[in-house]
Amino acid sequence: MKRRILPLLFLVLSVIFAGGASLPLQSVMLNFAPLPENLLPLVDEKVTGELTDSPQKSLKGEPAYVSLPLYGAIVFGKGSGNRFIFSLSGNSLYFDFEQDGDLSNNQPLSSLPAIKGLFRKTLLSFPPVSVQVSYPDDVVQDYRLAVTCDLENKTFSFVNLGYRVGTIVFLPPEKNLKAAIYDTRPPNGNFNDFGKDFLLLDLNRDGEFDIGSDSSEKVRLAKTLSLAGDIYALEVMDSGEYFDIRQPSAGKQPAGIVAVRYITEKAATQSAELESGFLNGSFQVICSRGPAKFRKGNSCEVFVKNGELALYDSYNRPWIARFIGNPLTPAAVLTSFPSQFRIGFPLEQNLTTDKKEYRPEEKVVFSVQLVGQAKEIYTYFALGDASRQTQPPPKELNKLVFEESKPHLTIKDQAGQVVTEGDAVLKSPDGYQFDWQVPKETVIPDAGALYSAIFSWDTGSFQGVVSGSVQFSIVKGAAAQKPKGKK
Repeated sequence: MKRRILPLLFLVLSVIFAGGASLPLQSVMLNFAPLPENLLPLVDEKVTGELTDSPQKSLKGEPAYVSLPLYGAIVFGKGSGNRFIFSLSGNSLYFDFEQDGDLSNNQPLSSLPAIKGLFRKTLLSFPPVSVQVSYPDDVVQDYRLAVTCDLENKTFSFVNLGYRVGTIVFLPPEKNLKAAIYDTRPPNGNFNDFGKDFLLLDLNRDGEFDIGSDSSEKVRLAKTLSLAGDIYALEVMDSGEYFDIRQPSAGKQPAGIVAVRYITEKAATQSAELESGFLNGSFQVICSRGPAKFRKGNSCEVFVKNGELALYDSYNRPWIARFIGNPLTPAAVLTSFPSQFRIGFPLEQNLTTDKKEYRPEEKVVFSVQLVGQAKEIYTYFALGDASRQTQPPPKELNKLVFEESKPHLTIKDQAGQVVTEGDAVLKSPDGYQFDWQVPKETVIPDAGALYSAIFSWDTGSFQGVVSGSVQFSIVKGAAAQKPKGKK
């Protein structure tokens, strides 16, 4: 398997100059390294799977087992051939490192001794293994994982024990910043799950990453971040091979306008339009003054009505997001002014079906929402394109041509085959919807079939592609008939 060789020019790092000059596009190379002991607390997310009595279809050779084996497979990464099969017999794990389907030519891994009082005898943990995960364009990267098998429940799990680390170059060199990305929540071989994976930054430049609960050196990976009060745009390759970072010019800073409603303790209300800026790694709504009837020592609730955010990606392209507020949930409860509260990413996805079980000819209704930190609901993400203007590019952001991104749904049957897909439609002020009628001729087993719906929404620089999934059952029988005379 070939490794992609980057052009020499691509490997030359740009620098940040002293005196406040902006950072041109810099490509920061990241190298694989096992997690050091002080970073092991990061390993709190695992992937689970099923152990079966039947061999994997791709299995071509097996060793002489001491007992009846169990089989499993670990699948991750976006490239082809990222399926690692293994078998378990007694206390030995046979892992297909070479991905050639032959387990007979690999030295087995022996389970680690159980710690008395902490582990069941049927719970077997194995030493870490190093594999190579392939990505598009012939990129291959090292990955380190550790497998645990649960004989009692016939399941297995694995955790990620490696990360990718590099250096952001500054001038003078003592300002260089060590940075790393850790694949987690869950570990899947991809290093650009924004809002999920961890970005580590050695801000105090002591050579180590502080991952304590209150540390600013461990943050969820975002496409826009703050360093020493400056704002940067980040673009990470899915392989974790490198990331691009750029400091936008002064006229291209993240910003926004948010309409809010204040409710004081005496139920008096007042509306206001507030600015939002990017501070301390997130969008903040600045409440410089409270409502007229607010008295010091009292409290008032702030409800988001609607708003719009704008920021620039690492290619200096503008992105717009629009949202409406949740009228039932306050964004913040304030007791003094000036004050502020957070909105925006990390965004949480919510994909639901109107029922859990369906029959042929019935309609499945999917509802999709993306919710921000103040429980605001996003309805619009779009990339701006000044090149499509007939006149010279305008300075005003709202005069750019923006191309809207919409949530996309893919429905798969029990065998994993795609049965339909398409974009969801904004059906209400705060939610997208996708309808699918189960075909009449659908073949359903006696026990029913478990289908899945996967949605993805490109939010651009706000959080990249946000995805989610939901499962629903299709059972035998005719669709329920509506009573006559009722619509």
